[in-house]
Amino acid sequence: MTETSFLPLCTATTLVVGRALHGDVTARELLQRAAVVARALPAPEAGRWLALAFGADRLAFVATLLAAWHGGHAVMIVEDARRERIAPALQHPDTALLLHDTGAGRRLRVPPLFDGANLDDETPLDGAAIDRRLRAPDAPALAVQLHDERGRTSLRSWSGPALLSAIDALAERLPLATGQRLLHCCTPGFLPALFAGCLLPLRRGGVLDLIAGRDASALAAASREPEVAGVLCDVLTLRTMAAGGEHGRPAAGVPLWSTAPLPPGLHLAPLRAAPLSLPPAIAATSDTPPIGHAAAIDSLRRCAGVHDVDAVPVPDAPVVVAAAAGPGATAAIRDADRALPDGRELRWVAFDVMPRDPNGRLCTADVWLRAGRGRDGRAVLRTLDWQRVPDDDAAVAVLRTTMPRDYLFFEGHFTGYPVLAGAVQLQELVVARLVDLCGELPPLELIDGIKFLQRIAPGDAIALRLQRSDDARKISFEVSRDGARCTAGRAVFTAALPAFRS
Repeated sequence: MTETSFLPLCTATTLVVGRALHGDVTARELLQRAAVVARALPAPEAGRWLALAFGADRLAFVATLLAAWHGGHAVMIVEDARRERIAPALQHPDTALLLHDTGAGRRLRVPPLFDGANLDDETPLDGAAIDRRLRAPDAPALAVQLHDERGRTSLRSWSGPALLSAIDALAERLPLATGQRLLHCCTPGFLPALFAGCLLPLRRGGVLDLIAGRDASALAAASREPEVAGVLCDVLTLRTMAAGGEHGRPAAGVPLWSTAPLPPGLHLAPLRAAPLSLPPAIAATSDTPPIGHAAAIDSLRRCAGVHDVDAVPVPDAPVVVAAAAGPGATAAIRDADRALPDGRELRWVAFDVMPRDPNGRLCTADVWLRAGRGRDGRAVLRTLDWQRVPDDDAAVAVLRTTMPRDYLFFEGHFTGYPVLAGAVQLQELVVARLVDLCGELPPLELIDGIKFLQRIAPGDAIALRLQRSDDARKISFEVSRDGARCTAGRAVFTAALPAFRS
């Protein structure tokens, strides 16, 4: 690589730059794919970017990244292709277009662009033009969407020159020779994989690992290939490889890096691994204090039937929620420690399978929900405060309440646009109130003529009207807001309901 070139593929189109399932990918083929994507892109707009959200297709991701830069676009990278990660990118006012490899119907899904393209006849993009654009002073080049341990979203941005400087700083810590390949099991937009697995090989003439979806045993097998310079993976994958026996472990001498700090007390013998040390120009900062739960976690990890253990602090409360997963998790947490050295409470929850994202990180929202809190860890209300309106008709009951903004059942349904789900309305509004009015209910046979007419949102003052029919098995219900019907229908039970209590 010369001092003036960002991409060795600018001048060496026969250079092998990637290893995919179908074989080696040359610089020419990569730039041809980038040319296909470039034709589908809009004209660049000042102050706006293209959002890239890819979960598996690493080749399409790199081609899209190069196409965007070639066209003069700034790029915002979403770390994976899940809906909860894509939604903030779509809602951001600076997003001009989403490019992705998901099943979502939104424009623009990239992999189908290659299906009808004749790459042999495609003129490659000019790699030197990409280089020139990235070297333009102060030109925005890249932003990465980051998510911390508490689920908060932030952006880390680089201009072209700052991006090149950051990659070079990483190269001093993670040497990668021409033709060498770093294996990883992460999504292409995940910060460690983006820099170590994509930008560093592009910058240094390395070989991109374009094969996604490998498990621990497949990574270990691939590590025996001669050009492999190391393996980057999450902590759980390292644990699986350590327990995999002689044939399930990586090749001896191949460096192993974790995408997160290694928990104290974690046993990986005979493997030796270290956290990937990203330079300050890349690394995301965290203001989450140490949990101090190592001893409790380590003791539970050794219990029979426990496959995975992790923990997350609750915001603004002296509580840490710790999660254990596996067939023996429920039994194990009965006797687990309940306090931390600093006086905080350790609250345990059990899962069959630990909720983790595609990059192995704990899905904190799922853990907090299991612990009875909101998706952001805050306290939520599980019950509603109802007032009954007097009515002379014994067959009618009218009740009023205001939907709390921190009501549990608004959590995640939907992010940024909370809606009370239909099933929740039936169970928490209708059936729960019938239990209050009638006592024990016979089994519900069916819901008849149900209509969801208007959204019920946080802060809505609603009225629920329940009316018995001549057939004592049937109850008509209506939920209204300011006199306008939101939901209506009829519940039919297998036997007659008791009379309403006064």
